[in-house]
This record gives sequence, C-alpha cells and structure tokens, in this order.
Amino acid sequence: MIKSAGYAGIQALPIKFWSYKRIHEWEKDVISFEDAFNFGLPWKALLFGRRISPFFPQAILVAHHWQKGVAVEIHPELSTSIEEYLDFCANGGRFCWDTLHVRRRRRDGSSGIDDWEKLLQALPEGAVELIHVHPKKAEIPAFLNGASTEFREMLSLLGLKFPRVPAIIEIFPPLKSPKKTLGELSDVLTITKEWLG
Repeated sequence: MIKSAGYAGIQALPIKFWSYKRIHEWEKDVISFEDAFNFGLPWKALLFGRRISPFFPQAILVAHHWQKGVAVEIHPELSTSIEEYLDFCANGGRFCWDTLHVRRRRRDGSSGIDDWEKLLQALPEGAVELIHVHPKKAEIPAFLNGASTEFREMLSLLGLKFPRVPAIIEIFPPLKSPKKTLGELSDVLTITKEWLG
C-alpha cells in the first residue's frame, strides 16, 4: 500500500510477536528501525524489544536515550536543555528530529524544550540524520489544505538546514476505503516533499 502511495519505505518498530519468518521479504524497504521506547509488561521487561533484534543493514537505528552511533530522537524526557543537545553533537552524536516531540510538553506536564527554532539553528551541519514528520492530529487538515502553520514553518526550516536527510512520515492513516486512504497518504507525501525540498 505504501509503495502505491509513492513512499520509498517504512520505519520498523520492535513489537511483540514479530514474525521473523518473512522478514527478508520486506527488510529492503526499512529506512529506519526504532529501539524499544518502553519495556512492555513488567515480567517481560528483559525480553521486550531486546531479543533477536532484527538486523536491517541499510536502516538508520533510532534510540530514545543518549547513545553514540545511532540517531538519538530529540524529546523532552531526554533533555530540555539546548546546551546538552549541542554537547552531544560536539562529541560526535547525531539526532532524529521529531516534529511533534520537539514541541510537546514533558509527559509529567512540565515544560518541554524551550525553543525548537533556537535548537534547530544551533545544531551543526550533519547533526540530524533522520526527520520524523510527525504532525499533531489537529494539524493534519490545515497541513493538507495548505494553511501556514508552525508545523509547515518547521518543515521548511528543516529542509533548508538539512537537505537530503531522509524523512519518515508518522501519521495514523485515515481509515477509509483503500482508494481514499492511498489518496490522502499520497497527498501528505507530496506536501511534505514541497516543504522539505
């Protein structure tokens, strides 16, 4: 379905009951692979997302904690300090920029990252390895209708600062007929390409 809408590939997530039998049929389509961001049920904490991790040699690995050699997703639970992100880059760290997580509050309700524009401007060239195009649900209609929003502004700035960085579109596809779903997914891709360049 994704190929029919014009997408180049997918992002894989570590999920329980993953079928490894057919992994070779679709591993070539995996652009990025996220590590486990939670540990499932307490008694399975040692196994969830950690055993038999599928290997996608061409994929960008995304982590949700400080780790070198992978794209660390920027989010307020990791840090709200721009300086801490810049220090990580200065020591060779790379990031995944998620358009939702850089703008949201912390899960406990406290303030998130102070100023995403300041962070974006401060990051050095090559600091962002992957972009997650992740609009808030309420932003999707305005985005599809061409309205000027903070989300569109961010995509435009990302495209200027980090051209040629791969992007993963993270939206819940509309649950409509297959034809309408493909149409909307294709529209999201077209508009995203316009703004990211």
